[in-house]
Amino acid sequence: MELTKRCFKCGKEKPLSEFYTHKMMADGYLNKCKDCTKRDVKTRRDNHPEKDLETRLKACKKNPTHKNASMAVDAALRCGKLERPDCCQGCGRLASETRLSAHHHDYTKPLDVIWLCAACHRPIDKVRAYVESGKSWSDYRKERNAETSYIKSAVKYYSEHKTTRSKFDAEAFINADDMIS
Repeated sequence: MELTKRCFKCGKEKPLSEFYTHKMMADGYLNKCKDCTKRDVKTRRDNHPEKDLETRLKACKKNPTHKNASMAVDAALRCGKLERPDCCQGCGRLASETRLSAHHHDYTKPLDVIWLCAACHRPIDKVRAYVESGKSWSDYRKERNAETSYIKSAVKYYSEHKTTRSKFDAEAFINADDMIS
């Protein structure tokens, strides 16, 4: 027979698998079922978007990962601190034609983003991975293929509007003029 517990929020008796673990509780499980917990978190997020953004920014400061930075951008969009543009900042394609996603140069600065379509975002992430793996920008240039044409306008945009902040920026934009010509 499976052990059960009563949720204090909805009052239903449910199996322990329907409760989150919580080491501070006497039985090791939260007193609120997963469904009620999810509903409360969603309500808090929707009713207090600024607090949600604050929580997401603290998470990024503590653990700067792609996931935390993306969640911070979503929270900033919900509370109006960020706005999604009408077109890709790399190639200029309209948002109505393609889905735009936020590109982070640095996950420790989660709200410092540019908005790119997938065609621009993929090659730029590929370049970043290339440089972060220890290979040089000139090695990448030797191996690049037709997809480089997609990032020319993005590189031009970066070199005109962004200050260099990371190893990726420093390596990539030193040679930006060579690529654009």
